[in-house]
Amino acid sequence: MMISFIIKIIFSNLLLFPLLGLIFFNFIEPNSIALFRVCSVIVVFIFNLFLIFLFKDKFTNQNDFKNFKFFLIVFLISSVFFFFRVLVIEPCGGWDAWAMWNAKAKDFTNLFLNEKPYKMFKETWAHPGYPTLIPLQIAFLSVNIGFFTEYVSYFLNYTYLILFFLMMMDIYSSSKNKNGVVNYIFVIPFSLIFLIHQSSDLYADYFLSILYTFIFYLYFKNKENLNSLNLTIIFFLSSCLFLIKNEGAFLFLSILFFLLLNHKINFLKFSFPALIGIILPLSLFLYYKINSPEFNPVPITIDHLKNSLTDFQRYKNVLFALIFFHGVVMYFTITILIYHFRKMKIHFLNYLFPLLIVHIIYNGIFLVTSSD
Repeated sequence: MMISFIIKIIFSNLLLFPLLGLIFFNFIEPNSIALFRVCSVIVVFIFNLFLIFLFKDKFTNQNDFKNFKFFLIVFLISSVFFFFRVLVIEPCGGWDAWAMWNAKAKDFTNLFLNEKPYKMFKETWAHPGYPTLIPLQIAFLSVNIGFFTEYVSYFLNYTYLILFFLMMMDIYSSSKNKNGVVNYIFVIPFSLIFLIHQSSDLYADYFLSILYTFIFYLYFKNKENLNSLNLTIIFFLSSCLFLIKNEGAFLFLSILFFLLLNHKINFLKFSFPALIGIILPLSLFLYYKINSPEFNPVPITIDHLKNSLTDFQRYKNVLFALIFFHGVVMYFTITILIYHFRKMKIHFLNYLFPLLIVHIIYNGIFLVTSSD
């Protein structure tokens, strides 16, 4: 269908950009902006021709936009909220956005533009061991426009927001059971841990959430035909979560549990596409971590665990942060969950349980991380 086709094209390009950035920064002479742009255009053009050829059999002229008005209204409301949080409250971005992702993207961009060789790490970075998929994505676009600006990050965030609503609209439009699909629309964002409620400046969190949504989107779209190719794609995308943020490991585990609990798959048939899918992203992640001056931003020791897990104030801080960051979105979603649980009972819990568990585990790790 048309919406599904558009979603796959955009997502594929978003994941291509950081890969091209990594390759071009290493192999194109610094400050060769013209060559960088020409190579970018050629590769992206050929890549998209390949995608069109790959997905052409699934492309139809079906009217997927019959519910467009409803989703457009919701999107516009969310965009106003997003604009207020990003451009009004924190125009320069918060800690994670500016010190972690934008700082690295700015360095990658300026190194190339100022005729300096690419460096994977910089000692002055805050937490140099953080994965750099997002900074490479931002830097790739920044070099192509000729300078660094945080508005590239804002543009990417709006792109993620558009993708999210396109996915919701496609699922709703193609579903015969309109009431049942509401479960997908509201349960999945709840399980994402940090979607709209933290979209203010946490660029990596936001893309992590959208990619996580996309993986479940692909699963539900191909549930009846979950062959080896579809499984390989799902595991490839799932392992890309590692390259966005360290916390992607928890989301990867939730996807693994979800597939094991909700889809009857022969173990040998399951393991081969999983191995093929994760080998490249996981290899890049391990190579980066092994060579990084900081493998883990929070040193974990027995004494640290004892002190953290017995500190009641930490539990209060985590609970407060959870409620504060989730806000109205969390309460609204819980109401939807309770309403649909009355109707779907065990079947509904079967889908929600592994996602809810990872949600709890993820927030639980803040008990042993740094207090900020």
